[in-house]
Amino acid sequence: VSDVQMITKFRFATCLALIIFIGPCAPELFAQIAKLELISEFGGRGDDEGQFYYPEKVAVDHAGMIIVPDTSNDRIQVCNQRGHCNSFGESGTELGQFEFPIGVDIDSEGNLVIADAGNNRIQVCDYQGNCREFQTTSGDKPDVVRPLDIAFDTESRLHIIGNHGYLICPPDDDCHPPVDALGDELNVSGQGITIDLLDRSLITDRASERVHVCEHNSGCEELLGFDTPIWLPKPPGSFHQPLDVSIDTDGHIYVSGLYASGRLQICDVIEERCYVANDFGGGGVTVGPDRFIYMTQRDSSKVVVARLLELSNNLPINPGLNGPWYNPETPGQGFFVNIYPKTSEMFVGWFTFDVVSATEIGSAILGDTRQRWLTAQGNYREDTATLQVYLTDGGSFLTGVPAAESSVTGEMNVSFASCSEAQIEFDLESDGEPITGSIMLERISDENLARCKKISSETYP
Repeated sequence: VSDVQMITKFRFATCLALIIFIGPCAPELFAQIAKLELISEFGGRGDDEGQFYYPEKVAVDHAGMIIVPDTSNDRIQVCNQRGHCNSFGESGTELGQFEFPIGVDIDSEGNLVIADAGNNRIQVCDYQGNCREFQTTSGDKPDVVRPLDIAFDTESRLHIIGNHGYLICPPDDDCHPPVDALGDELNVSGQGITIDLLDRSLITDRASERVHVCEHNSGCEELLGFDTPIWLPKPPGSFHQPLDVSIDTDGHIYVSGLYASGRLQICDVIEERCYVANDFGGGGVTVGPDRFIYMTQRDSSKVVVARLLELSNNLPINPGLNGPWYNPETPGQGFFVNIYPKTSEMFVGWFTFDVVSATEIGSAILGDTRQRWLTAQGNYREDTATLQVYLTDGGSFLTGVPAAESSVTGEMNVSFASCSEAQIEFDLESDGEPITGSIMLERISDENLARCKKISSETYP
């Protein structure tokens, strides 16, 4: 992991230098989109059951029930995906009462373990609201100030993170801070914590806008995040007040920022990429089975359930992609792309040749009888255009007689990996014979390149 971290940090540092001196760096930074399907959304600000007031973190149990510390209502709500909720707790200092409960996890016995931040304690509760205070084997309470999040590892150790420290509580021993390789206590704080399959903790730090990875008896390192000048948009991999973090069984790291601008990002450390879900985030996040993602949105006081469909490297289609494109392997052929954002339409002119070269040159006066003119048009959505392809025939040079005729001859999908790279997948038909394949394209002219980068970067405010 340390090698991956070094590579990631080097890449991000290099990218930062490019941002400072020449503007937003490598175009693929703005071409990384997490496509999510919205499953359900419920809540809204209020104090009735099923309503919330600034919920921050979230958990899900083995039955798929969603546990939400209703932070500013000083209670816990247990909800199904349709938004039917039961609650327990009220403001106070007694057991079963809360002051700003924030973090939550589920222990090996199925109890709800809650970071009762305002009371500086951890409570262990059943689903009916019968609670006890978390204690060590010696009867002591964890010495933690304002716990903000908690997580259990594979050995049932409770990890507690807050503004003023980090504690690990084994099930058969007293709580203690993590230590480095020399046995010195780690000075770590943060807002969110999750544990990977190797029992390393991932911690979000709003102050540095980073995600750290910490390993007990080893130390902590920066894993994700890099600085972006405040006058530039934040590309994928750069965070704005990261609040919470989760990890799935594939090793993807989910980072959600605070407030409406705190979009959800899904990061693959091995590929050194983060993918952005702009319409999600703004609170807590936890990942369940089958790519289901459970989130709170603090500003709107809602709970959102979504499912990850795809991590896409395609660029959102925009008029900065207009202009000539070609495949270097086929000189003399090419494409003209025209994008109309007001109607979400695309028009493509494809200048090419017949599939099979003629054995004899025809009697054409101007040009080659084997030249073909195809056009394609249709709508695009986000990063993909699905277009009908037309074959135009007939007509005569500089006259409208006879009239040219166009007929549908197939379909193509157009996508852009960056402001300079495109792919066309086509499925055509000629005399009943299928003609299918794909073409990788490069931009010929850089005239619209800066415009494309600017529009793309504005997708991620």
